[in-house]
Amino acid sequence: MSEKIHQSMRLLVRDLDALKRLYGTKTAGMQQAIDGFIPLRQYTLREIQGTFTKSELIALTDFLRRMPIEDPLLRINKEALITLLLDNSELHDLSISHEIVYDDLIYKLNKLTAAQVYFLQSEIARYWKVNKGKRYNIDQFIETMI
Repeated sequence: MSEKIHQSMRLLVRDLDALKRLYGTKTAGMQQAIDGFIPLRQYTLREIQGTFTKSELIALTDFLRRMPIEDPLLRINKEALITLLLDNSELHDLSISHEIVYDDLIYKLNKLTAAQVYFLQSEIARYWKVNKGKRYNIDQFIETMI
């Protein structure tokens, strides 16, 4: 059995209420959510490996640096991501700066599940947070996604 420790967390009331409704208690719900997160993340990232080209991933990483989507309810919404990408294309044309074809990128994004869209954006956000906005090791990051 793995060692357990106590840790404090801040959660939205709506999330705690949902966990309590689903699992009977807030604590049981939080445990289920935490226990499932890492395996779900790993499995989902493996599913999307090879979906995007290096240029597409760099373009998405660059785009989400300028337009981070923090709300989890928006992060699972691929239509919101696609809309933001297309709206942004008039100001920052990623097809020119990163040599991508928008139609190809949109097609690939449309094929993703909600979990895949969520974890794609979460990994990009994690990259920027870990690197504090610096562009070092982007090739290493991209290699994990290809």
